[in-house]
Amino acid sequence: MSANVPIAPPVDIYAVFERFNYKAWTALAEFVDNSIQSFVDNRDRLDGPPYRQRCVSVHITFDASRDRVLILDDAAGIPLSEFPRAFRAAVPPANTTGMNEFGMGMKCAAFWFTKKWSVRTRHLSDNVTRTVTLDLNKIREEQASQVPVKESPADGWHGTNIVLEQVGDRLPRGTTPKKVREFLADIYRVPLRDGYLKLIVDGEDCEVRTHQVLSAPLFDASGRASGSPRVWRKDIRIQLPGKRLVTGMAGIFAKGDRNNAGFTLFRRHRVVDGFPGSRWMPEELFGKKNSFESMRVFGELHFEGFSVSSQKDQLDWSGLEEDFQQKLKEQLNQGDLPILRQARNFRSNPVDEVSREKLEKELGEAVDSTVEALAHLGGAVASHPVSDEEKKKQPAVHPSLSELVIKPRKIEVPFEGATWIVEIQFPKQGDPKKWLDIRGGVEDHRDESGNRILQIRIALDHPFSRNFVRMESEVLEPLLRVAAALALAEKLARLAGVETPTVIRSRMNEVLSNTLGNAKEP
Repeated sequence: MSANVPIAPPVDIYAVFERFNYKAWTALAEFVDNSIQSFVDNRDRLDGPPYRQRCVSVHITFDASRDRVLILDDAAGIPLSEFPRAFRAAVPPANTTGMNEFGMGMKCAAFWFTKKWSVRTRHLSDNVTRTVTLDLNKIREEQASQVPVKESPADGWHGTNIVLEQVGDRLPRGTTPKKVREFLADIYRVPLRDGYLKLIVDGEDCEVRTHQVLSAPLFDASGRASGSPRVWRKDIRIQLPGKRLVTGMAGIFAKGDRNNAGFTLFRRHRVVDGFPGSRWMPEELFGKKNSFESMRVFGELHFEGFSVSSQKDQLDWSGLEEDFQQKLKEQLNQGDLPILRQARNFRSNPVDEVSREKLEKELGEAVDSTVEALAHLGGAVASHPVSDEEKKKQPAVHPSLSELVIKPRKIEVPFEGATWIVEIQFPKQGDPKKWLDIRGGVEDHRDESGNRILQIRIALDHPFSRNFVRMESEVLEPLLRVAAALALAEKLARLAGVETPTVIRSRMNEVLSNTLGNAKEP
């Protein structure tokens, strides 16, 4: 048997959908929304006999051999009564309080992927399976306002199977399926965590990532700890005008995580803003980019009474964002868990919290990477550590850092017609006002072979290092690269005839030893 289903408005509206600002994961999320809502709306029946189904399973498969994407769920399926609405754009469902509130998601996402797709579905209350195919080129050619619905006997299966054909460049390939899996796990962390969604992407389950929360005493602006350790996590509840409510939690990562720090904003149990790598991180709360807060503070905020964009990727603040930020900042810093201040002031003790071997390995890797980058200025050459005899000439170790042995690194760098012997050292004592120093000044020192010598000294016990540099390779490496570039530029400036190239380094050290080297209260 067959029937027809209307697809108005005019076909040109559907052609616009391919220009929507989707990513593969945000487009696929539209289908997952529908699957979850179908399960939630029919939960009593699915959870009872004969199904005994406690969750909805959604399988997403990227079939490169046939250039298609498949989305299969075991939810309740689409009832025949919903067909006139389901395949027409901008016709919302009767109940707009769920995830599929606009009547746009499936159509927009499908036509974003391809011009040809089909839906095969069987609802719990029906004894037939129905299939609808939408081919935009054929519909445009025939100026069709409706498409046929093919019916066949039901075989016991229930749910919805969507096939996106001829996907072309928008088919996730390479490492993209893994990224899709990670993003969808993040978007649907609530239903995944609560157990009513099972989401499988290319044969692998989407798993919610968990983070260890910091347990530490309170730190002040000078980096001194006081009191007993406490778990740095707190609940958030903020009431806003118009019966709007925000609830959730905030905390501090035990270890900095730049990609996941910041807030994730939820509405109706799914993420609408704050995806991995671009969490919600207003400067009012987190300060400038690369601040300690921006690497440690995280949280989940659930918004009630707010609207969202039609693509569900942007919250409608209705002019309340600034007021909300202020109230959130107050809650974060009040009581015996001042989250923002602790994130800025906290300093992990490398000897106590990280094994000496691990720290030395991380710092060594950062230095090795920096000298390797220097080598590529004029072509890669072999690098080697300073000899044991040369190490004996290094300054005595300062007691406060005596547990760490950060080996100097030396490398030959062919650059601008000369060979440079560049060495990075870490003095433990010396002039406390010099964070960056060039051993031997700016004179043109050479070895017996005529190679130019550049010895860079970076003080890890300097106030700037103590207050702002985390002893982790991801932070130290870019800092070392900048320091090496400044030192090399100074030497080159002197050789080019600049009379006082040291002035920039001198003034920089002066500023870092005072104003910019001091920690501030947030």
